[in-house]
Amino acid sequence: MHGGQHRRETADSFGMDCSAAIRADPRLSKLFDAGVHHHFDGRVEDVREARQFTRSELAGMPLDLVHTATLLTSELVTNAVLHAAGPLVVSIIRLPDRLLVAVSDDDAGAPLSRPAPDAEMLAESGRGFQVIAAEADDFGWQVLPDGLGKSVWFALRLDHGRGRAAGDADDEHGGAED
Repeated sequence: MHGGQHRRETADSFGMDCSAAIRADPRLSKLFDAGVHHHFDGRVEDVREARQFTRSELAGMPLDLVHTATLLTSELVTNAVLHAAGPLVVSIIRLPDRLLVAVSDDDAGAPLSRPAPDAEMLAESGRGFQVIAAEADDFGWQVLPDGLGKSVWFALRLDHGRGRAAGDADDEHGGAED
């Protein structure tokens, strides 16, 4: 399912170990059922498609929130593509006061974060978690039940970007760049 066509998917439709683990945990399953999800193959091209999915699902929300969520989703998906080397699921869940975005994959290994600052911080990669820590209202990760994968997530308060809504006719930026 690529090329801008998105639908609500269930954990059962992914055929991934992490999806089965989410479905097996009543707390995670209930949260998962409250959102919209998109399965990706874990290709480099999926980073751009995940940004498009995020912008599409958040249309009508404040631009600052949409831009921040898109940036942070891109960081999480990039990490999953580079380090998990397999399929992944992006979940967007609107809670009463916040937006929760999770990227789940079948790799139960802990995500790595480089301490800042160091000489390598000037490199082109390795700063994703510092960006997430600086921009998200909350973030974290957890190994899924039975070690069948992990979910890395961030949360943004819905009032994170008080301002114009995404999709407004006078949006001079037209969304995040690809």
